[in-house]
Amino acid sequence: MNALNSILTAITDAFFSLWAGGPAWAPLIVVSALAGLVAAIVFRFTSRQDLLRRDAELIQAQLLAMKLFRDDLGTMGRCLGRLLRFTALRLWHSLPPTLVMMVPFVLLLTQLARWYEHAPLLPGDQALVMLQLSKDEWSESNTLALEQSAEFVVETPSLRDPGEHALYWRIGITQPRKASLRWKLPQQEIQKNITIASNRQQLLAIDARRPGPGWTDRLLHPGGAAFGPTDTIRGIDVQYPRRSTPLLGLDLPWWATFLILSVLAAILGGRIMRVQF
Repeated sequence: MNALNSILTAITDAFFSLWAGGPAWAPLIVVSALAGLVAAIVFRFTSRQDLLRRDAELIQAQLLAMKLFRDDLGTMGRCLGRLLRFTALRLWHSLPPTLVMMVPFVLLLTQLARWYEHAPLLPGDQALVMLQLSKDEWSESNTLALEQSAEFVVETPSLRDPGEHALYWRIGITQPRKASLRWKLPQQEIQKNITIASNRQQLLAIDARRPGPGWTDRLLHPGGAAFGPTDTIRGIDVQYPRRSTPLLGLDLPWWATFLILSVLAAILGGRIMRVQF
């Protein structure tokens, strides 16, 4: 999973580097439109278009019958039953392309989340840092300390949470430049990069978590090198502010913008390619 994440992260970072200095919404529009067109193409070649067209025609026929015989409750009931059956068939025939697209789209969304879920920290901001340890190493964590840096100050001593086997610190940001959190363990030094900027709206990749060994953790947080199953650390989290990316006067969540634009692109592209959804 680490290897796949590294490849996809490198590709995504290279793409977003082309938009450096431009409006943050521009690459989101491009990616959403391309994703919608790809979805239409995949749907076209991985589904039984003949069966989907037949299902659509049967559904239209039942809707027309319900309109014509709306005063006949018996006929209305039979038409409604057939309508539900044909709708279920249409969903069933749409399942193969949906399954084909599921994994690539999840990987794409986790990459987009690195750029649009969080905003960078600014000088003067405070952030909460959490380091989670394995259960076996928890008893040795009393002396574990977050090192100071020129870019931030550690404002609190560690707060211990025995239930989660986690340590918490609050840091204050002082300098708008690249920085790393560091802890020294008996056998190794642990670090995690943090993203600091001088402008909240600057579009930067932000990895709020360095994941643990679980595959879902690695899937959802692809930007940082994951800890292994034998490592002392089970994850490191940094609290970032939420990012705002307005588009056409609307401040929708990035994932809602992606969903709307990709669906519109799929519908428009599907009409040109005569795809039956």
